[in-house]
Amino acid sequence: MISKYFLAANSAGGFFSLYPAFPPDGGYLHIIKGGPGTGKSTFMRRIGLEAERRGYKVEYVFCSGDTRSLDGIYIRELREGWADGTAPHTAEPALFGVDADYVNLGQFCGTPLLSGDAEKAYALNAEIKTRYAEAYRLLFKAGCERRAKGDMCALEFAEGRLRGRRCFLSAISRDGVAELYGEAPAECETETVTPEGLMRALQSNSAAETVICLDPLLPDCAEAVLFPDSRMVLRTIAPESGYIEKAVRAIGKAGDSHDELEGIYKQYMDYEALNDFIDEYLAALFCYYVN
Repeated sequence: MISKYFLAANSAGGFFSLYPAFPPDGGYLHIIKGGPGTGKSTFMRRIGLEAERRGYKVEYVFCSGDTRSLDGIYIRELREGWADGTAPHTAEPALFGVDADYVNLGQFCGTPLLSGDAEKAYALNAEIKTRYAEAYRLLFKAGCERRAKGDMCALEFAEGRLRGRRCFLSAISRDGVAELYGEAPAECETETVTPEGLMRALQSNSAAETVICLDPLLPDCAEAVLFPDSRMVLRTIAPESGYIEKAVRAIGKAGDSHDELEGIYKQYMDYEALNDFIDEYLAALFCYYVN
């Protein structure tokens, strides 16, 4: 099964999220709260590394805007997942303590911010929103361009028509169109097909293990399908677009502003206390499963 993927996309219709279906298989979710720079990605990475060290298989969900950052992890054997529950993929339990709970990393940030830093944070947050709005306008144009060419594999989302897990293995990010196809299972053979060929393969398949990889620009379309049992990946190649290149630059500028915003919050963080908390959390988590 795939171990690295995206669950969101910067698309022609704006931010598109598959997080409501995470974790898969009805697993328990730990929703991580905290501002920029409070260690959410580091916390999940530490859990993942420790789980791997103990022999568990870990699924890593990367941020679609900044692929250097994690937005979630899932340990299938434990049926437990952790996810960044802040905007734009805000999450809340359906019933606290039954299907999900919270991990508050904001407790290690000495808020409120001083007035000067608060003003900078407001300005940077506004800049990030402006840059993403610019990116989505450009991606909308790219989507219209793609649809006009008709070079896509439209999906039937009707219940029961297409079975299989959905995710993204590519993303329009600050560093360009990022791909994780090299991570999806390494032993799989990739074959490039036409959109029509990909649609025929989807319609003829009935295996629940199939992974349908959505197109990040047009999430109502597929760009690939993985058949883990047969170790085959069928994939279409989307044409390049100048609009996407411009959108990437806008997302990159938003990412630069986000880095500055993180820098402000990091000044207020007690990282020693955070690291102690993570150590204790890991010890309690894995001790529970050992026993």
